[in-house]
Amino acid sequence: MKISFFFALLMISTLSFGQNAMKFHHNLSQAILDRDGFELRTDDAANKPMKIGSKKLKCILASDGKGKITADFWQILDTPKAKKADPFANDPDTLNSKTATTKFLLTDNRKSLGEETFVLKVPFNAWTFSVGTTPMRIRSKTDSSNATVSAILNLSLGFGYTFGCSHITGRSSNSYSITVAPFLGLSTAELKKETVKTPKTWDNNKTYTRINPAISYGIGATFARNNFGIVVSGGFDHAVGDMADQWSYQNKFWLGFGVNTSLGILK
Repeated sequence: MKISFFFALLMISTLSFGQNAMKFHHNLSQAILDRDGFELRTDDAANKPMKIGSKKLKCILASDGKGKITADFWQILDTPKAKKADPFANDPDTLNSKTATTKFLLTDNRKSLGEETFVLKVPFNAWTFSVGTTPMRIRSKTDSSNATVSAILNLSLGFGYTFGCSHITGRSSNSYSITVAPFLGLSTAELKKETVKTPKTWDNNKTYTRINPAISYGIGATFARNNFGIVVSGGFDHAVGDMADQWSYQNKFWLGFGVNTSLGILK
């Protein structure tokens, strides 16, 4: 029964994270282009081939699903105030601060339709913040209470780091990522005979249950493909208010699971 209940909760519980990224970018290099058989060209009448001279450049890559892969590069600086001067500023065949266009395309170097479609595999990273909930939590056995799988009301804020890899063709783009983020939020603690430290002294003559507020904190990891992810989190709950010290699971570790359907950064 407990196993069935566990899997039922795992299936229906959803972490409705509103998750957004700051400084999200792909890390593109000439080595990646050469490895995967792609060429960078300007998206203008000249359609000029270009090289990436730096070890890597930040950019946003996107497939339009109709055969085009576009590259939007971050600013390349070459000023006295820049931390590093642009070493390729005078090279017309290499991306640099003086390149006279900001629009670029990536094309594969297939020689015939008989060749398999090339896939560009590019790493990316971002700082990610989120607002979410962990509806299902597994708590270990204590001296006075059994191990439980519980579904509770809660809300938390998280801020962490996302990294992964995009697999891009002219027809589609799929991204695989991991987000690791500590979180802090509000939750609830249910105090009743089965969840208190001294059940013998709890009121046995009537149903006596109280709900106390609690502070939740811990760390979570989201394993995602595009905008769908499996979330595993671990944390602690600290109940506050009257009789909070009677709660068996006070400051005890719990393990949470969920499904994330709104990452909001890989579209």
